[in-house]
Amino acid sequence: MPRTVRTMIGVSRGPASGDLFEQSPSRLLEQHGALLTRRMYKWSAGFEHELRNYSGVITGIARSQVDNDVTSAVKVYSVPFGADRARRADLDRVPRHPITDLSDLSPLGELVDGAYSRSMDHTALTAAVAGLERRFGPYRLKRVSLGLDTNDFGEEKLYLDAEIVADDGAHAGAVFRSFRRDSRGDLVVCNESMRLKEGYRKQGFARSLSASLEEYYRRCGVARIEVKTEDDGGLVWAKEGYQWNSRRDLLAASLANIRTRLDAVVDSGTISSADKSLLEDYRGRLQVNSETIPTPAELAALTGDARDLGERIMKDSVWHGVRYL
Repeated sequence: MPRTVRTMIGVSRGPASGDLFEQSPSRLLEQHGALLTRRMYKWSAGFEHELRNYSGVITGIARSQVDNDVTSAVKVYSVPFGADRARRADLDRVPRHPITDLSDLSPLGELVDGAYSRSMDHTALTAAVAGLERRFGPYRLKRVSLGLDTNDFGEEKLYLDAEIVADDGAHAGAVFRSFRRDSRGDLVVCNESMRLKEGYRKQGFARSLSASLEEYYRRCGVARIEVKTEDDGGLVWAKEGYQWNSRRDLLAASLANIRTRLDAVVDSGTISSADKSLLEDYRGRLQVNSETIPTPAELAALTGDARDLGERIMKDSVWHGVRYL
């Protein structure tokens, strides 16, 4: 197994036992599944998806054998931690809808480059994404618009906005996204916001839209998706497995806000002494220089005597997140 992956997972070659990754996958998972799950969880809220990905680098193992062994092992190890349990339980309450095929959309890189070079104006850009005006789960996108604009910091980005419409034609909300290339030329998406009116939430639209767009982004070579949370997004994006944006100033701002949210829960007078002690321990880890900063998903799933400790902290929190594709 490549050294970088071995180091990332946190296991090493032992002189007595030989190389851990020379074992059969079934034996490997039987003996070390819990360890692998803990390590893998840092990079994904879902153990099964990541283990299938990383299993491909274990040399000499047929893919079919890996799939069979992983499927068996996942029954034992797939939901060992609170964050994953919370995420799966939350998703199970939301109706499931198929991913919408966006393969007919123009490549995102061409649109970004066309906008910045001024070879595509607002009319041409909007026409290129007209295919987004379709159903995503229970609702549809309408009045999609794409064009260059400048934000409050003087940054010029390609912005997309669209209305969310229910089957009866009622206005259900709005979606805003922005696209750019970073200093290395990588494509970056920012989930600016998605707002759904009361009565239209938790019906599967957000999940369907996000999954459909992520498939499109991957095909277009997008490097990462960034988000600055607001309102319910502080909890939602945490449960979706977004990590802290590691840029130092953004990480500092994120952790400062979470500390403030945590302090408010501690000072509320509604939690036990044991829960206060637990939160004080977590507060000490919410520092930029800490080697054990809890992930957003870990915080969202935090429970004590009060089962909703983490949700109270993360709901309405403001933090900068990222998902690498």
